[in-house]
Amino acid sequence: MSLNGLLEAFHASSASPGQIAKQARWMIASSGAFAVGLWVLSGAKLGISTEQCLVYASCLSMIMRIIYAGNHARQYFEKTLPISITEILPHSTILAIAAVGAAVVRRLEGLQVLLGTGGFGLITLIALYVPSRVEVSLTIDMSLRNRDSSSSAGICRELRNYR
Repeated sequence: MSLNGLLEAFHASSASPGQIAKQARWMIASSGAFAVGLWVLSGAKLGISTEQCLVYASCLSMIMRIIYAGNHARQYFEKTLPISITEILPHSTILAIAAVGAAVVRRLEGLQVLLGTGGFGLITLIALYVPSRVEVSLTIDMSLRNRDSSSSAGICRELRNYR
């Protein structure tokens, strides 16, 4: 849900009127996918509850919206700041900690869930804050150096002041 929110917020702030009109058509299609998905799931004898059918159909709709907004973000950054998606994805260590944390939290109940979630979040922040920050800084610096030197000099100066 957070990825969808981030991508749609980015789309809303960077899209042209034509792209917003195209997004409206995608929203209609995603609503149709929700309705069809709900109809198919509720009619199938899969042994899942009505609530689960609603969640799965909603996920289908959200995936469609993520695909559209993600494609817009990719095209936007290819034009303005050409960096690879692999350069901005989380480090594999972060993904591994998230997977382990998810597995542990699923096994816990009640108050333990809050403690488990907070504990893994704290461990992730402590273990990966500095290396991730250095990695992101190096990626931005390398991308800016590949741009026109006159325009990137001011941006580099701003980034150094920000840190």
